[in-house]
Amino acid sequence: MSRPMVLALVLLFLIFSSQTEWLQQVKIEPEAEPPPRALHASSHQVNEQKAGQTSLSSQIIFLQEKQIHTLTQLVRSLRNQLSLCQETLAKENATETLLDVPEAD
Repeated sequence: MSRPMVLALVLLFLIFSSQTEWLQQVKIEPEAEPPPRALHASSHQVNEQKAGQTSLSSQIIFLQEKQIHTLTQLVRSLRNQLSLCQETLAKENATETLLDVPEAD
């Protein structure tokens, strides 16, 4: 047999044997309980992840509150500008009305 053919057969043998071992491990794992030390380590990791997520969430909330405060200030400023423009326009309209004299025919 040629060398590539032997390598291909060995590769196929390794693939099939590893799949059968993997399937046996999958069937055994649900039945076996992890040792208490592993449970403690995994719960510790979960707690660390939750703490990190909580910290990240609080940072995001803080940034959003800061942005809301900035937007609120901008809205106030725009409302003040709008009211000033409306007052100016009202004064101009009143002045034009007074200056408009009806023409005599």
